[in-house]
Amino acid sequence: VKLEAATRIAAWREVAKRVAHEVKNPLAPIRAAVETLRRLRARNDAAFDDYFDEATRTVLDEVQRITTIVSEFAHFARLPAPKPAHHDLAALLDAQIALQKSAGDVSVVRTGLPKLDANLDRDQIAQVLTNLLQNARDASRDAGISASVRCHLDLREPVGSSEREAILRIEDDGPGLSEAMASRLFEPYATSKKSGTGLGLAISQRIAIDHEGSLRYVGPVRETTPRGAIFELVLPVAGPKELPPPSRES
Repeated sequence: VKLEAATRIAAWREVAKRVAHEVKNPLAPIRAAVETLRRLRARNDAAFDDYFDEATRTVLDEVQRITTIVSEFAHFARLPAPKPAHHDLAALLDAQIALQKSAGDVSVVRTGLPKLDANLDRDQIAQVLTNLLQNARDASRDAGISASVRCHLDLREPVGSSEREAILRIEDDGPGLSEAMASRLFEPYATSKKSGTGLGLAISQRIAIDHEGSLRYVGPVRETTPRGAIFELVLPVAGPKELPPPSRES
């Protein structure tokens, strides 16, 4: 018990350290912008008016970045238990794909089952799908006009089990992942993006696990030329088992 408690404390200390680091980064440009404005104003510099718009835009952008970091961390820390109901996972996937296609910068190709009824928390799974598709689109964006994101939805019955599983594979044409990044993908604040908090995959994996499923990085699309990435989301069609009510015993 003491070991588990110590492990949890160490894990949260590491998360707290990373939150502090992520919040500290936007503070530097905010401080620089405000200090420059104060210097220009103090000497009645004619450049004050020209710099004012740029400085305030920088401050507002960085404040929004801090707001996003804090809100996503709060979401990660207080992620509610799923509230499953019957939904068509295929239709939910198609809706998220349509949103990504509206950007028009990367082709998204969907194959597999046209309909797949499953018991799931619609909002939480939509968040997972959005995160995976957005990541794949971001990764593929610089790969040229032929770049695409490919999604395949299928159904399988694991050996030795009567419970069916929905399986979604998403491939991208991005530059691929280094071994170091691949091993840390689902850790909070692990990211190779210039923007973003690095919480998206950590939250998505937690949602999958809370649904008694899984989310994993499979590997590059082509082993010989390690480019692209394949992610696999697995969800039990029957949904997560109902949790027992909390004990009233002291």
